[in-house]
Amino acid sequence: MKLPDNKLVHTIKHLLGLYKQEEIDVYAAYATLYILMALMPLLMLVIAVVNMMPWFSANDLTEMLFSVLPDLSQVKSMFLGIVSNLNVQSSGLLASVAALTSLWSASSGVSAIQRGLQKVTIGAEAGRFDKPKAVLFTFLFIIMVLALLVFGVLGDSIRTLLVSIGESFGIEELMSRVSSIMHVSNIFVLLFAVLVITLMFCYLPGGRRTMKSQLPGAILTIVAWVVFTVVFSFFISRFWSASAIYGSLAAIFLMTMWLRYMLTILFVGAGYNQIDAVAKLGQDGEEPSEHDLRIASAMTDEAPADAEASK
Repeated sequence: MKLPDNKLVHTIKHLLGLYKQEEIDVYAAYATLYILMALMPLLMLVIAVVNMMPWFSANDLTEMLFSVLPDLSQVKSMFLGIVSNLNVQSSGLLASVAALTSLWSASSGVSAIQRGLQKVTIGAEAGRFDKPKAVLFTFLFIIMVLALLVFGVLGDSIRTLLVSIGESFGIEELMSRVSSIMHVSNIFVLLFAVLVITLMFCYLPGGRRTMKSQLPGAILTIVAWVVFTVVFSFFISRFWSASAIYGSLAAIFLMTMWLRYMLTILFVGAGYNQIDAVAKLGQDGEEPSEHDLRIASAMTDEAPADAEASK
């Protein structure tokens, strides 16, 4: 039976070709390893910042992590123990040189993602500023975590404060609308996450890309992350007795598997943005690189020929 010849089928076909030829699963596994290695210094930094914020504690961070991680008791128990232990070690971290060391170590996970994005992104350029970019995006990730914490924990308090300000200054209607928007505070977090992923697709691989061209892949990534996490939690908790198979290592195995697929989705989202880039390859008068031609050939047989004709 022949599949319908439509845009969705072509998109899936192109992404599968890119996934296979550029070995996205290998780079996802590579990034998973480095992110797990960078997890401890990253959490230590976040906990140190949280402890300096009024009205917040490491327990609030734990609850926030539970809202993002898979809804599995093994994973939650593991992170509860990790956060509790790191909370003691992170005291005074920001006041020492160890903060810079931790930030540099935590950025190794982002550097691994950077390598994968350079593999699947047309126009990617590795250079001397790759590591500073990774450090910057690690800092942005910490800001995103703190934003999630603020809106998630203080959402009700902030809405009450806005209503009081509105009554004091005679702008009740305006503040009431702002308060009603903040009632769905996760929207702000999702929008910020889309912004961070879009910036990551634009600048982390190197080269020049517009935010508009990278936005579709970022939205696709966030939506797929949410759906996959829900499905993953449902499937594991009901149909697979991971603890019986892996014992005390079940939490580590589940976390590693979940993170690897999340990174695969991230790279596929970046690959989705290359569909339009393939169509435009060589049309700007610049000679495509061998890397760009290889990506084009993975997604369609026509793009490399067009690129050659444009030389």
